[in-house]
Amino acid sequence: MSLIRRFANVLVLTLGSTLIALAQSNPPTTLDIPAAARSGPNFNVKAATDAWLATVPPDQKARSDSYFEGGYWLQLWDFLLFSAIMLLLLQTLLSARMREWAARVTVRPNLQMLLYVVPFFLLTFILQFPMSVYEGYFREHQYGLSTQTFGSWLRDQLVGLAVTVVLGAIAIMILFAIVRRLGKNWWL
Repeated sequence: MSLIRRFANVLVLTLGSTLIALAQSNPPTTLDIPAAARSGPNFNVKAATDAWLATVPPDQKARSDSYFEGGYWLQLWDFLLFSAIMLLLLQTLLSARMREWAARVTVRPNLQMLLYVVPFFLLTFILQFPMSVYEGYFREHQYGLSTQTFGSWLRDQLVGLAVTVVLGAIAIMILFAIVRRLGKNWWL
Protein backbone atom coordinates (compact mmCIF):
# COMPACT_ATOMS: atom_id res chain seq x y z
CA MET A 1 0.00 0.00 0.00
CA SER A 2 2.88 2.37 0.67
CA LEU A 3 4.06 2.08 -2.95
CA ILE A 4 0.66 3.28 -4.19
CA ARG A 5 0.73 6.18 -1.72
CA ARG A 6 4.20 7.19 -2.83
CA PHE A 7 3.13 7.08 -6.46
CA ALA A 8 0.04 9.18 -5.67
CA ASN A 9 2.18 11.70 -3.74
CA VAL A 10 4.66 11.97 -6.61
CA LEU A 11 1.76 12.40 -9.07
CA VAL A 12 0.14 15.13 -6.95
CA LEU A 13 3.46 16.96 -6.51
CA THR A 14 4.22 16.73 -10.23
CA LEU A 15 0.79 18.01 -11.24
CA GLY A 16 0.89 20.72 -8.61
CA SER A 17 4.32 22.00 -9.62
CA THR A 18 3.28 21.92 -13.29
CA LEU A 19 0.17 23.98 -12.56
CA ILE A 20 2.19 26.47 -10.50
CA ALA A 21 4.75 26.82 -13.29
CA LEU A 22 1.97 27.39 -15.84
CA ALA A 23 0.30 29.97 -13.62
CA GLN A 24 3.56 31.87 -13.20
CA SER A 25 4.46 31.77 -16.89
CA ASN A 26 1.03 33.03 -18.00
CA PRO A 27 0.16 36.03 -15.87
CA PRO A 28 -3.56 36.85 -15.79
CA THR A 29 -4.67 39.29 -18.45
CA THR A 30 -6.44 42.44 -17.46
CA LEU A 31 -9.61 43.58 -19.10
CA ASP A 32 -10.08 47.26 -19.78
CA ILE A 33 -13.70 47.92 -18.92
CA PRO A 34 -15.05 51.12 -20.45
CA ALA A 35 -16.17 53.68 -17.86
CA ALA A 36 -19.82 53.51 -18.97
CA ALA A 37 -19.79 49.72 -18.59
CA ARG A 38 -18.59 49.65 -15.00
CA SER A 39 -21.09 48.62 -12.37
CA GLY A 40 -22.46 51.20 -10.00
CA PRO A 41 -25.65 52.76 -8.72
CA ASN A 42 -26.35 54.62 -12.00
CA PHE A 43 -25.59 51.69 -14.31
CA ASN A 44 -27.22 52.12 -17.73
CA VAL A 45 -27.46 49.02 -19.89
CA LYS A 46 -27.70 50.92 -23.19
CA ALA A 47 -24.71 53.13 -22.34
CA ALA A 48 -22.68 50.07 -21.29
CA THR A 49 -23.56 48.25 -24.51
CA ASP A 50 -22.67 51.29 -26.61
CA ALA A 51 -19.37 51.64 -24.71
CA TRP A 52 -18.45 48.01 -25.41
CA LEU A 53 -19.48 48.30 -29.07
CA ALA A 54 -17.29 51.39 -29.40
CA THR A 55 -14.26 49.21 -28.57
CA VAL A 56 -14.85 47.05 -31.66
CA PRO A 57 -12.84 48.24 -34.68
CA PRO A 58 -15.04 49.41 -37.60
CA ASP A 59 -13.76 46.76 -40.03
CA GLN A 60 -14.58 43.96 -37.57
CA LYS A 61 -18.01 45.45 -36.90
CA ALA A 62 -18.74 45.64 -40.64
CA ARG A 63 -17.60 42.03 -41.06
CA SER A 64 -19.81 40.91 -38.16
CA ASP A 65 -22.81 42.81 -39.52
CA SER A 66 -22.24 41.29 -42.96
CA TYR A 67 -22.13 37.78 -41.51
CA PHE A 68 -25.34 38.15 -39.51
CA GLU A 69 -27.29 40.01 -42.20
CA GLY A 70 -26.24 37.35 -44.72
CA GLY A 71 -27.50 34.75 -42.24
CA TYR A 72 -30.97 36.29 -42.37
CA TRP A 73 -31.00 35.93 -46.16
CA LEU A 74 -29.77 32.36 -45.85
CA GLN A 75 -32.72 31.54 -43.60
CA LEU A 76 -35.03 32.72 -46.38
CA TRP A 77 -33.13 30.70 -49.01
CA ASP A 78 -33.18 27.62 -46.76
CA PHE A 79 -36.96 27.93 -46.41
CA LEU A 80 -37.41 28.37 -50.16
CA LEU A 81 -35.10 25.43 -50.92
CA PHE A 82 -36.91 23.17 -48.46
CA SER A 83 -40.27 24.23 -49.90
CA ALA A 84 -39.02 23.48 -53.43
CA ILE A 85 -37.79 20.05 -52.32
CA MET A 86 -41.18 19.27 -50.76
CA LEU A 87 -42.97 20.40 -53.93
CA LEU A 88 -40.60 18.29 -56.01
CA LEU A 89 -41.35 15.21 -53.90
CA LEU A 90 -45.09 15.83 -54.24
CA GLN A 91 -45.20 16.82 -57.91
CA THR A 92 -43.00 13.96 -59.12
CA LEU A 93 -45.01 11.55 -56.94
CA LEU A 94 -41.73 10.34 -55.46
CA SER A 95 -43.19 10.71 -51.97
CA ALA A 96 -46.21 8.59 -52.96
CA ARG A 97 -43.95 5.95 -54.49
CA MET A 98 -41.91 5.77 -51.28
CA ARG A 99 -45.14 5.38 -49.28
CA GLU A 100 -46.43 2.67 -51.63
CA TRP A 101 -43.10 0.83 -51.45
CA ALA A 102 -43.27 0.87 -47.65
CA ALA A 103 -46.85 -0.47 -47.80
CA ARG A 104 -45.74 -3.31 -50.09
CA VAL A 105 -42.88 -4.28 -47.79
CA THR A 106 -44.94 -4.52 -44.59
CA VAL A 107 -48.53 -4.23 -43.43
CA ARG A 108 -47.61 -2.87 -39.99
CA PRO A 109 -48.31 0.90 -39.93
CA ASN A 110 -45.39 1.77 -37.64
CA LEU A 111 -42.91 -0.08 -39.83
CA GLN A 112 -44.43 1.51 -42.93
CA MET A 113 -43.81 4.92 -41.37
CA LEU A 114 -40.24 3.93 -40.54
CA LEU A 115 -39.64 2.67 -44.08
CA TYR A 116 -40.99 5.94 -45.46
CA VAL A 117 -39.24 8.34 -43.07
CA VAL A 118 -35.70 6.97 -43.44
CA PRO A 119 -35.49 7.42 -47.25
CA PHE A 120 -37.33 10.76 -46.90
CA PHE A 121 -34.67 12.09 -44.51
CA LEU A 122 -31.85 10.73 -46.67
CA LEU A 123 -33.29 12.23 -49.86
CA THR A 124 -33.89 15.67 -48.33
CA PHE A 125 -30.36 15.59 -46.86
CA ILE A 126 -28.88 14.86 -50.28
CA LEU A 127 -30.93 17.56 -52.01
CA GLN A 128 -30.04 20.17 -49.36
CA PHE A 129 -26.39 19.14 -49.23
CA PRO A 130 -24.99 21.76 -51.68
CA MET A 131 -26.57 24.58 -49.66
CA SER A 132 -25.33 22.99 -46.43
CA VAL A 133 -21.78 22.84 -47.79
CA TYR A 134 -21.90 26.53 -48.66
CA GLU A 135 -23.46 27.61 -45.35
CA GLY A 136 -21.68 25.30 -42.95
CA TYR A 137 -18.27 24.96 -44.55
CA PHE A 138 -17.32 27.58 -47.14
CA ARG A 139 -19.10 30.54 -45.54
CA GLU A 140 -17.75 29.74 -42.09
CA HIS A 141 -14.21 29.58 -43.50
CA GLN A 142 -14.77 32.77 -45.51
CA TYR A 143 -15.52 34.65 -42.29
CA GLY A 144 -12.75 32.93 -40.34
CA LEU A 145 -15.18 31.21 -37.97
CA SER A 146 -14.03 27.64 -38.62
CA THR A 147 -10.76 25.79 -38.95
CA GLN A 148 -12.38 22.43 -39.53
CA THR A 149 -11.28 20.39 -42.52
CA PHE A 150 -13.87 19.31 -45.06
CA GLY A 151 -13.51 15.68 -43.99
CA SER A 152 -14.22 16.38 -40.33
CA TRP A 153 -17.06 18.75 -41.29
CA LEU A 154 -18.58 16.04 -43.49
CA ARG A 155 -18.22 13.50 -40.69
CA ASP A 156 -20.10 15.85 -38.34
CA GLN A 157 -22.85 16.26 -40.95
CA LEU A 158 -23.18 12.51 -41.36
CA VAL A 159 -23.34 12.01 -37.59
CA GLY A 160 -26.05 14.67 -37.46
CA LEU A 161 -27.91 12.89 -40.26
CA ALA A 162 -27.71 9.57 -38.39
CA VAL A 163 -29.05 11.17 -35.20
CA THR A 164 -31.82 12.89 -37.17
CA VAL A 165 -32.81 9.67 -38.91
CA VAL A 166 -32.92 7.64 -35.70
CA LEU A 167 -34.57 10.20 -33.42
CA GLY A 168 -36.77 11.64 -36.18
CA ALA A 169 -38.03 8.22 -37.19
CA ILE A 170 -38.85 7.35 -33.58
CA ALA A 171 -40.60 10.68 -32.99
CA ILE A 172 -42.63 10.47 -36.18
CA MET A 173 -43.62 6.85 -35.52
CA ILE A 174 -44.83 7.83 -32.03
CA LEU A 175 -46.70 10.86 -33.37
CA PHE A 176 -48.47 8.86 -36.09
CA ALA A 177 -49.29 6.08 -33.62
CA ILE A 178 -50.97 8.65 -31.36
CA VAL A 179 -52.91 10.14 -34.27
CA ARG A 180 -54.06 6.67 -35.41
CA ARG A 181 -55.13 5.80 -31.87
CA LEU A 182 -57.14 9.03 -31.48
CA GLY A 183 -59.10 8.32 -34.66
CA LYS A 184 -60.33 10.49 -37.50
CA ASN A 185 -62.49 12.91 -35.47
CA TRP A 186 -60.19 13.52 -32.50
CA TRP A 187 -60.33 17.31 -32.82
CA LEU A 188 -64.12 17.53 -32.55
